[in-house]
Amino acid sequence: MIDGELTPPPADTRVPSWVREILTRGLSPRPSARWPSVLELLEALRRGAQLRRVAVTRLPRPRYAESDGVHLAYVTVGSGALDVVLINGWIASMRAMFEHERMTETVGTLSQLGRLVLFDKRGTGLSDRVQALPTYAQRVDDLRAVLDAVGARDALLVGVSEGAGLALLFANAYPERTRGLAICGGFARMTEAPDYPWGYSEAELQRLRRYIRNRWGDGGSMRALCPSRLSEPAYVDWISAIEREGASPGGALELLEMNAALDLRPELAKVTVPTTVLFASEDKMTHPAAGAFLAREIPGARHVVVEGDDHTLLFDHHDVLLRELERLAALGRS
Repeated sequence: MIDGELTPPPADTRVPSWVREILTRGLSPRPSARWPSVLELLEALRRGAQLRRVAVTRLPRPRYAESDGVHLAYVTVGSGALDVVLINGWIASMRAMFEHERMTETVGTLSQLGRLVLFDKRGTGLSDRVQALPTYAQRVDDLRAVLDAVGARDALLVGVSEGAGLALLFANAYPERTRGLAICGGFARMTEAPDYPWGYSEAELQRLRRYIRNRWGDGGSMRALCPSRLSEPAYVDWISAIEREGASPGGALELLEMNAALDLRPELAKVTVPTTVLFASEDKMTHPAAGAFLAREIPGARHVVVEGDDHTLLFDHHDVLLRELERLAALGRS
């Protein structure tokens, strides 16, 4: 364990962010946030060194899979026997994964496991815009089409935020094609109910609808993604770009209504694949209790809580993310 009261290093862009993460954690004034052992610190350094060798800096040339006449943009990064599919939340596109330094390092981290597959859900990013509101059954079939297009027999699914719902429904529809299921900042339902107090209230949804209609593109819907980074100009520019590039205001509203109507609770007990639920302890976008609920209701699910406010777990804690995904992949092979 590293001791001391030194100030964490500044966010100097000349220093790789994985190095800053290791130093910040090691020099944290909170003992619980520091590295628990020298061995774990050394393992993080080893993985960081590997990350530098596989990091990418720009979006690869997209390819397209077709599902019921809709063209779905996808890219692959890396290679290996294991396929890992990252399913982003709401309107976040795969382009966003290559427009912030920390996200490109996330791509590098995930591609250490094997071949990483990224795709834009119908109605978002580089995929076809659609006239009718997509159903989740269509989205499940879209994911199957992407797996078929890349020649993946099965895959480890990483569902982030709203993307966790699609990952879970696919795992239930195609358990034989799901190596494992990782849920990062996900939820069983987006809105509150008498027996589910952790969702958004109608008043909160109305505020979000007004924002989308009047100020879409300012990044306001993403401010809770990782609030501790709001002082970083690059982060603020990035969350604004997520909105502009992800969907039009009308498309964002339609997808919001689709998600607001979804209730995954009847599906949770049906999950048969190895599952890990990962959550940030100070998540401001989804209540951490929503993660605890998922872990309780999904048979055999592992619940991992990390310190911080990174809703997606894609900015921080790469060491935890990689460790847990490696564990899931091993369980899926057994």
